[in-house]
Amino acid sequence: MEARWNQMNAVKATKAVEISESMLIDCDDCVMQYTNTCEDCVVTALLHITEHPVRLAEAESEALGNLAEVGLVAPLRLVTQVERGREAERSADVG
Repeated sequence: MEARWNQMNAVKATKAVEISESMLIDCDDCVMQYTNTCEDCVVTALLHITEHPVRLAEAESEALGNLAEVGLVAPLRLVTQVERGREAERSADVG
């Protein structure tokens, strides 16, 4: 897969976020899709996004995290609707 940025492909990708031995990034589940944040996403910047999900191995995910920590790439900003709902529930329980 070529590592080039293409704004037309920034809004494509498919679904499902799984965190286990690998990470599956699905832009359709990200609440930041179709925003300026999406255009600045490390997935968009590093990969030619296709109609298929992007699956990162644990080592790749860790490497991107390390690069983000030192400011070489933007941190992964994937926020799924499920995660957002859980955060809202926790806020309601506290308040």
